[in-house]
Amino acid sequence: MGQNNAGNILILPLRRSDFWPDFWDIFIILFTICIVGGMLFPLSLSASIPTLGIFFFIAYIIKFKSVPPIPRYLVIWLCVLLVTMGLGQIWAVWSDDSLSRLSKVWGIITPSFLLTMVAVQCPLEKVDAHKNWVFCALCLPLFLISARLYLPHFFLSSAELAQTSITLDRASFSKNVAFIAMTLPSLLALSTHKNYKQKIVFLLGLVPLFLVTESQASQLSIIIMAAVGFGLLPFLSSFTRKAVGGGLIIFALLMPYISAICFDFVSNLPLYGSFIPTTGLMRLENWDFITREILKSPWVGFGMDSARHMIFTSDKIFYPLNELMHPHNGFLQMWLDFGVLGAIAIAIGIGIYISRRTNVIHFTTFVGAMIILLLSWSIWSSWLIGALFAVHTLIILASKSRNDQLTS
Repeated sequence: MGQNNAGNILILPLRRSDFWPDFWDIFIILFTICIVGGMLFPLSLSASIPTLGIFFFIAYIIKFKSVPPIPRYLVIWLCVLLVTMGLGQIWAVWSDDSLSRLSKVWGIITPSFLLTMVAVQCPLEKVDAHKNWVFCALCLPLFLISARLYLPHFFLSSAELAQTSITLDRASFSKNVAFIAMTLPSLLALSTHKNYKQKIVFLLGLVPLFLVTESQASQLSIIIMAAVGFGLLPFLSSFTRKAVGGGLIIFALLMPYISAICFDFVSNLPLYGSFIPTTGLMRLENWDFITREILKSPWVGFGMDSARHMIFTSDKIFYPLNELMHPHNGFLQMWLDFGVLGAIAIAIGIGIYISRRTNVIHFTTFVGAMIILLLSWSIWSSWLIGALFAVHTLIILASKSRNDQLTS
């Protein structure tokens, strides 16, 4: 509707573009669906994020007649990782399995990387136009999973309840909570500034989930991210980033020795079981065993995903099984798989990160994700790789909503 020069009201015809979603609308809608799906079904991330990456990369080229710019920092790190994996394949002990894992990992990394390339180009106004409903959509799984964990009798049959303990049932949702934990800084950033209703909804969804989860790694990650994000560390500016990064580099290079010392120290403490969770004690014994295996081949390691082939020969003080699928520690896993080269690759990756300008959203998520990677699943888990790329893409969009762009 408008007016002509004579002041008469004109009714202008609606254009299709006024109500039809464009490329970026569809991108944000489908990406949000993938994130919500990942919160509810984490294993879906191993397929949904790579598929979305391929689809939108091709669509972007067709739509804009150009290739989205490549994030240089991420390319350098991925090249370092690829070279490390390639060299590791040369001396892998279980070469067939190692090659199979390498193929699967890069089958997820490559298309997922394309998704981040497209996300960087998303216009600020598009993120602002969608961020309120995206925030609400991403809060919904927090309530759904909390309801599932607090009220299992509404979701499980009597036979299922009889066969599964509450602890094991809640532990089965650890992947869900870990992925949600890594999205929290971005989720909070998407909320409108000084919109306290959104903040209350966020807390009402998060606090019950935080209290009920059996994932201590996720709980610790959330606590540390809250401390970092709400002012405990950011006032130190770039020094904080460099100090944390430098500490992690030292930690990565010395991890085999640190883990052995920690296990010896804790096992000699009186009443250690009264203040250290059972899972924590099992992790320490696992790390002690992995350290002794690392020292058998410290320079080149054993090849990708080698822990699953090893027989657990520790004293089994806390860990009673004979098999260990993975070290439950990303640094030790890189050492075990690639030896010193793996540790150097970690150091380079962290060095690239701390050399860049970043923001609170990115830094807070980085710290939280490191906690999870150092205490939980295999770093070669397909769902976890998809989750990390999903979180990185979400950070890019959330940073735009705060007008706080990341450098490339």
